[in-house]
Amino acid sequence: MESILQILLITALLSILINTFLKKYDFPPIIGYIIAGAFVTYVFSLRDTSLHILHEISEFGIAFLMFTIGLEFSVTNFKKLKKEVFIFGTFQVVLSGLLFTIISNYLFHLSPQSSIIIGFALALSSTAIVLKIINENRDVQKDYGRMVLGILLFQDLAVIPILLMITFFSTSGVALEIMLINTLISAILVLLILFFAGKYLVTPFLRFVFNSHSHELFIASVLLIATAASYTAYHFGFSYSLGAFIGGMLLAETPFKHQIQADLTPFRDLLLGVFFVSVGMQVSVEFLVSNIADILAVMTTVMLLKAFVIFFILKFFTVASNALKSALALSQVGEFSFVVLELARINGITSQDINQTLIIAVVFSMILTPFIVKNLQTIVEKILRSKEKLTEPFSTTGISGHIVVLGYGSLGQQICKIIKEKGLLYIAIDNKHKLVKTSQENSDPFILGNANQKHILCDANVKNAMAVLITVENDEDTNNLVESVFHLSPTVNIVVSSRVDKSKLMFDKRIRFFVHEHEEVAARMTLHALTCNLTQSAKL
Repeated sequence: MESILQILLITALLSILINTFLKKYDFPPIIGYIIAGAFVTYVFSLRDTSLHILHEISEFGIAFLMFTIGLEFSVTNFKKLKKEVFIFGTFQVVLSGLLFTIISNYLFHLSPQSSIIIGFALALSSTAIVLKIINENRDVQKDYGRMVLGILLFQDLAVIPILLMITFFSTSGVALEIMLINTLISAILVLLILFFAGKYLVTPFLRFVFNSHSHELFIASVLLIATAASYTAYHFGFSYSLGAFIGGMLLAETPFKHQIQADLTPFRDLLLGVFFVSVGMQVSVEFLVSNIADILAVMTTVMLLKAFVIFFILKFFTVASNALKSALALSQVGEFSFVVLELARINGITSQDINQTLIIAVVFSMILTPFIVKNLQTIVEKILRSKEKLTEPFSTTGISGHIVVLGYGSLGQQICKIIKEKGLLYIAIDNKHKLVKTSQENSDPFILGNANQKHILCDANVKNAMAVLITVENDEDTNNLVESVFHLSPTVNIVVSSRVDKSKLMFDKRIRFFVHEHEEVAARMTLHALTCNLTQSAKL
C-alpha cells in the first residue's frame, strides 16, 4: 500500500508540474499525463505488479466518460444517429480492420490470429481524446461531429467481439457457437437489468435523494449509479464502459440529466488523467530509443491508411470537408487498443516486442491527436484549398434577420444572387450533392441536407430568420416543407413559388406570400411586349 501511495504522490506532482509548464504553450493536459507516467516508470523502474491498482482505477475514467456520453445521447437521440453508428461505423471498423490484418499477415508474416487481433485493435480510435476536444469546441452537433461520434460509438461496441476473438483464439475445446450463445444471453440480461433498473428504480431513487436538498448525497448517488451500471456489464463479461454508456443513456430520459452532467465532469476528468498516466507507464524508454525509426514508421502508416479509409467511406455520403475532418479526427489509435493488445500479449497471441512497438506507436498517435483535432479547420482548408464555409454545412447560430432559401435549383440560385447583391444575409439548403460544387462556384453559403429534418432547419437558424423562401418544383415537397418550417417557427414569413394555385396547396393558410411562376412570367412578358422594351431585363 505504501508503494502505491508513493507512486500516486510522485505521479500527481509530476503531472501538475509538467502540465503547468505545457499550459503556457497551449499543450493539452493529455500529453503531460502520458509524459509523467513514462518518466515515473523509467526513473523508478516500476513493474506491472506495482501498477495493477492504478490500471484498475484508470478504467473508471473511461467508464465515466462513456457514462457522460450516454447522458448526451438518449435512446431517442441514438436512433437519430443510426446511420452514423451502424453504416459508417460498420464500414470503418470492418474495412480498416481487414486492411491492417492483411498488412500484418502478408507484409510482416504474422500468424492469422495475431494479424486479426492487431488489425482490429488498430481500427479503433480514441473516444477519450476526440470526444473531449470536439465537445470543448462545440462541434459535436455539426455534421462531421455527428459522424465522428457515431463511428466512435460503434467502435466502443466493436470492442466486445474483438475481446471475444481473443478468448476464442486462446481457448481450446470451446465451440464458437457456445461462446456466441453465451454472449447473446449475457447481453440480453445486461440490457434487461439496466433497463428495468433505470425505469423503475433509478428515477424514484434520484428523486428521493434530490428532495433531500443535499448536493453531496446527490453526487454520491450519481457515482453509485455509474459504478453499478459498469459493474453489471463487467459481471456478465462485458467492459465497464459499455455498462456505463447504457446507464447514461437510460438516465438521459430523466429530468436529472443536466445536473448529473455538471456533477460528474470533475470526477470523469480526474480519472481520465489517471488513465493517461497509466498509458504513459506502458512505454519502455529503452525500447523507444532503440526502435524509434520503426515506431514512427508504424505510427505514420497507420494514421495515413486509417484516414484514407475513413475519407473514402464518408466521401460517398457527405461533402469533402466533412469527410476529411472526420478522417483526420479518427486517424489515431485509441485507448481500448491498449486493453486489446495487452490481453493478446498475456494470452500469447502477440509477442512482447510487437506489443511494445504498437503501444508506443499508439501513444505517439494519441499525442498528435489534440493538435490535429484542434486545427482541423486550418488543415482541411490547406488540403482542399477552399474556404470551409463553402463545403461545410453553414451554421447561423446567433444570427438573426437572414433569409433561408429552400431549394437550390436555377430559381434558388437566382434568388441567392439577388439577395447577395442587396448585401443581405442568406443561406441555401438542398439535398442534391451535385449542387455543392455549384454553391462553391457561386460563393453561396450552403447546407447539404433534407430541409424536412428539424436539425437541418435548426442549423440554418430558421427560428430567427426574416423569411423562408421555398423554391422546390414538387408540390408535395412544398407542402412538407411548409409544414416543417411552420412547426419549428410559426411566426416566420414563408414565401412559396409554385406552378399551381395557392388554394391547391395543403397548408396555404400558413404561407405569407405566394408567387405563381407562370402568372408572374406571363405578366412580365406581356409588359415587355406592350412597351416594346424586350431588350431590357427586369429583376424578378
